Amino acid sequence: MFGKELTSDWDYTALLTTFGGKNSSSFRCETKDELDSLLLSETFATGAQIQLVDVVMPVMDAPRALIEQAKLLELANRRGDIDEAPPAKKRKRDHTATNGIGFHGLTNGGETLSV
Repeated sequence: MFGKELTSDWDYTALLTTFGGKNSSSFRCETKDELDSLLLSETFATGAQIQLVDVVMPVMDAPRALIEQAKLLELANRRGDIDEAPPAKKRKRDHTATNGIGFHGLTNGGETLSV
């Protein structure tokens, strides 16, 4: 299984009709040239109807910036730098208006009852 490209039996191009799309079109692009051709076509560019494009990409394909960020996060996790992030700011609670059930306990409109 490793080293082989995984494929799915899903027919993504049928999703629009499956969910009741009446005036819709679906396309499947397996190469960059197919996608370029579709995106440049006058019919596709009109946007006259809902359109779905199933873009087939190689397994583990990702933009360079995303790959680099993942590498940096992996390095930071190894060094423990993630734990050095500044603490989150806490919201101040307004204890003056206590007329209901809240995180501070049960109230009767005036005094707080312990739970």
